[in-house]
Amino acid sequence: MEKNITLKVEDLDVSGQLIYENDNKSEIFLTLPKNKSHYFKNFFDNPEAFNINGKFEDNCEFTAYYSHVIQALHTPKNDSLAENLKALIDFHSNEESDILIKYKIDIGKLYLNASDVSDEMYVKKVDVKFSSIDQWIPNDENKKIFIETNKCHIDISNDFIGIETSDPVSLKQLNEIVFDLRVFFEVVVLSSDIQAIQKFIYTVDGNKIQEVMHYKNREKAKEEFLFAYDVNSIENILNRWFEAKNTYGKIFDYLSGILNESSSVYLDLKYFTLAQWMEAYSREFIKNEVYSIIDSVIQKNDDKILLKSQCQNQNSFRKNLNNIFKIRGLDEVCFGRNNRNERDDLIHDIICYRNNLTHLNIIDNLNHTQMMHLYELLKNIIYLLVMEELGTRSYQEYQNICDEIKQKYKMYITLRKTIEKCKD
Repeated sequence: MEKNITLKVEDLDVSGQLIYENDNKSEIFLTLPKNKSHYFKNFFDNPEAFNINGKFEDNCEFTAYYSHVIQALHTPKNDSLAENLKALIDFHSNEESDILIKYKIDIGKLYLNASDVSDEMYVKKVDVKFSSIDQWIPNDENKKIFIETNKCHIDISNDFIGIETSDPVSLKQLNEIVFDLRVFFEVVVLSSDIQAIQKFIYTVDGNKIQEVMHYKNREKAKEEFLFAYDVNSIENILNRWFEAKNTYGKIFDYLSGILNESSSVYLDLKYFTLAQWMEAYSREFIKNEVYSIIDSVIQKNDDKILLKSQCQNQNSFRKNLNNIFKIRGLDEVCFGRNNRNERDDLIHDIICYRNNLTHLNIIDNLNHTQMMHLYELLKNIIYLLVMEELGTRSYQEYQNICDEIKQKYKMYITLRKTIEKCKD
């Protein structure tokens, strides 16, 4: 979409064109004499981000947020060699030249219907439409739930998801909640990247701002889901998701890229990211388990602090993984019974391959057949751990993944006898 715009810059009224599409970056094109373009020339010569406030022909305001001047071209009056040479000389040397300069400005974010939009402005609500989730949420769904961690209400419907905080928050804080919700949907919808395709922000004074979203239209496909939508449990699931995000921090952000098959095609990288996620999760999970025991048993705060400092980061990945298997009952899931020898062998292989990918290893002698089966096992184990965090253990999908792990482990154990074992 291309629209004529005017900008008020210093003492100048500048005209130009604003071009924006869903699947491209938003850009502004301005043409003005060099002797009146010091403002933009400064940003071109000394690159830094700046904001532009302007108006369309119908006086509707916009904010081009986090903008960069990425190109400045001289425009000769004609195509003659002499005129080109004069324009080139003026472009580089003559500050007072009346030669026309064409500026191309890349926009980080584009907001319609408002000027002076910034991350720090206070807002109270956002309506966002995500791709792909319409196949997970029923057409007639309209449920309002409360998220304790962020003190906000989330209105769920098949069309828009509304997020309204109890008290006004900065636009940056509200966008962080939107991001956490998008990652949740990316984890639930396993076969697709989730994109925000429409977004409306409501300020404390009731102004409705549209953020122009950049996304690529994709053909709809049958999606796979980690678990089915359930109107009776969605409030509990989402609350536990935000609690887990608060507990584990960024490692839950990484889940969307790690679990989405389309995000990486290189087996070594796919396995490495899964193993690294398991190490981070197991460390935090066991630390929190130990801390909760300390809090429940030790009465004095000083003693609690001392014990926690002594316990922090003491366990290795191997010990943490062993404890995860025992606490979460993964022995029964993988082996059908408690079997320490099988658990030790499997954990050894998981860590051995991770170490070979982490440490300097100029000889590529890893067995990719074995790594592929370990990758499938790890991926399904992570699915189970996420479902445990969200309290969805009773769902049929949970049992389906348990059955899948059993089958994957049987295949792995059969192959393991015929291939060379990974060496530390």
